[in-house]
Amino acid sequence: MQTPEPTSPDETRDPVLLERLRAATETLELIAADRGVLASVPPQERHRLLNAAGLVYNPDTSARRQMVKATIRERKAKKIHRDEKVLAGTGIRSLRRQEVFTTPNFFPPADFEQQEVVGDPDFRESVEPQHCYVCKQD
Repeated sequence: MQTPEPTSPDETRDPVLLERLRAATETLELIAADRGVLASVPPQERHRLLNAAGLVYNPDTSARRQMVKATIRERKAKKIHRDEKVLAGTGIRSLRRQEVFTTPNFFPPADFEQQEVVGDPDFRESVEPQHCYVCKQD
């Protein structure tokens, strides 16, 4: 069973989204340092900001469940990938990847000459006489 190799968290994120999150974090840190900044913001925007920050900090039940399930799935996938990586190097798996047998050459040898057998098509005699060990032919 082959599992896709998980990427690191930095590779999976969109760089534009990551930059926006950094800007939002800096803004929230500025507000946390001086809450007086919120006094100059219109009440609707202040209410919207505080609600969004509250939902991020304490999400509703279904969003929390989805996040927990996603975290569990990611943890299981990493464990399976780690186990598969170790097992891929074991003897039996490396032997399974090898060819079981080598097939014969498709083309006949260079000095091969086909011989015609003349006789009844239902009864073919061998080109070379066969010697039976049971009955002696003198």
